[in-house]
Amino acid sequence: MNRYVFLVFLTLLISCGKVAQDISDQSNKSIFKSVSLSTDYLPFSVHGWSSVPTTQNVIDVYVYGQGVTYGKGYEKIGFARAVIGLEGTKKASSPVVTNYDLKKNLVTSSRYQQGYIQFNLLPSDNYKIKTVFKKVRPKYDFYSFFQYTSKDQYILTILSELPTTNIEITPYQHLVSVLFYNHLKKESFNQESIIPLKEFYRIIPTASVTASTNIMVKNSVKKFKYNDPLFSISSPYLDALLTIVNIAYYSDQFDVQDYLSSLDPVIISDVDKAKLKMSLKTYFKDKSVINGAVTPNVLAPND
Repeated sequence: MNRYVFLVFLTLLISCGKVAQDISDQSNKSIFKSVSLSTDYLPFSVHGWSSVPTTQNVIDVYVYGQGVTYGKGYEKIGFARAVIGLEGTKKASSPVVTNYDLKKNLVTSSRYQQGYIQFNLLPSDNYKIKTVFKKVRPKYDFYSFFQYTSKDQYILTILSELPTTNIEITPYQHLVSVLFYNHLKKESFNQESIIPLKEFYRIIPTASVTASTNIMVKNSVKKFKYNDPLFSISSPYLDALLTIVNIAYYSDQFDVQDYLSSLDPVIISDVDKAKLKMSLKTYFKDKSVINGAVTPNVLAPND
């Protein structure tokens, strides 16, 4: 083999290797993953959830999934709709569930951008809905899923990555997701200014969600499309919690405690303030350890 032929052969070999690597990279990015979400509706009923199928009426349940990309915003990744009713007597009723796509065609299983909803009756007049999306591309920074039966009856969950197991959506997860949803929009999806989702879970305590907590805030959009929904969710309570997260993340405990104390009890009750103060105390203590040292202005005195 002369030198010219050898160089041509070597160039082709390197090119083939690069092409193979590019194809491999594209393949890794195009792998589909499944998402499974379950919601037990009894915990949400104390917060105003009233959409319950009976032997006399049916309900339409929708799930709308979106992928979130820094600097771009939301992109649709899936839709599901099911008409749910009960047949038989109250004691021996059986669910009738019919899934449809956007064109009102019958759906029997999940496919690309099409979810599938399952319904299960539970004791104590409770029920659980499970939604499966089998083909979701894991290429987004966040994944949001709205479950809704009307403009104002909705449950939200936002994930930073696609789960490998079924996710049980709770009122607490809904609250944190709504706060993060508002935060993403307020910061215009700018990665530089977006606080990590995990910080919201560290700052907002699970104990902040009680039967009296208003987590089912009215959706203020004027025109609501069931197949392409928009949500505008705001209240003094949600705004205050989001401000607390911002101050806690960017400032110190003195500032966030001052802000919390200044809030009208009508917005956040004294009982809930005490829960938040305990959570913030733990947050700043852990934060100081992560930063490597406890600084004088990190830990505020007990009050």
